[in-house]
Amino acid sequence: MHKLICFVTLVIALMPCAAQDDIKGVWRSSASQRTILVRERMSGQYECVIVSDEKDSSMVGFLLVRNLQFNHKRKLYNGVIYSPKHPEIVTSVTIKADPENRELTMVLQRMIFMHIRMHWERQPDKSIATDQTDKEQQAH
Repeated sequence: MHKLICFVTLVIALMPCAAQDDIKGVWRSSASQRTILVRERMSGQYECVIVSDEKDSSMVGFLLVRNLQFNHKRKLYNGVIYSPKHPEIVTSVTIKADPENRELTMVLQRMIFMHIRMHWERQPDKSIATDQTDKEQQAH
């Protein structure tokens, strides 16, 4: 019985850690006609890279979101997002995954009441290479 209690406690303790890995993968926004790859940069820290952009293919490889970390208390991710057209513009971003991890909602913090919401749908992994262009290096 003691082993069962220890096992259940361990599983429950690890659940938040497992849930945060569900954000990794390929996501598409039909509104922006852009596809991003969310990947783990270092333990517990994620980033989003543009892997396709139907409006402007020169954006491929751009590091869109950095320093994305899971907030266990609020059950969402916090980080910073860069404007692809104006990389000097940096805005706070909050990302929340739906319970089934099929959709991400990005909320860009603009002024007090003017937040911008973007919805991203999970895409099947198409073996997108994570080697990125010089744009990613310029973003660092």
